[in-house]
Amino acid sequence: AARVAIMTFLIEEFVTYHSTTSSGHPINIVLIGCGLDVLSLYGYSLQPNTVRVYEIDCPEICALKYDALLSMDMLQSSTLPEIETTSGGQSVVHQGILKFPEVTTANAPNYVLVSADLKDTSSFQASLDSTLD
Repeated sequence: AARVAIMTFLIEEFVTYHSTTSSGHPINIVLIGCGLDVLSLYGYSLQPNTVRVYEIDCPEICALKYDALLSMDMLQSSTLPEIETTSGGQSVVHQGILKFPEVTTANAPNYVLVSADLKDTSSFQASLDSTLD
């Protein structure tokens, strides 16, 4: 409970600060080892028209989270193809638009879920490269 309270406070402070200083630029929330928690979605709900969410975790957890978001109809999916890594492993990047009633300008993906083995830096780098402009 303490971890969630601290993370919630930090996300609120981060979004509040950057809402006043970002001059219309997106506010990016990145969680490495995101697990199944919904902290990033809470951060997104604070400023849904400016926050973009990036979550990174192992393939098994990402598959569970992605399926849960789809089954709860919280994500309009636009999954990118799998990316072959140099080690022969696979990384999957799911991206889409989070569905919140108060969102008015979500025409571009505002949610990215990166599935990667963080012990395999080439897999992780390939996944990141595919999501960044």
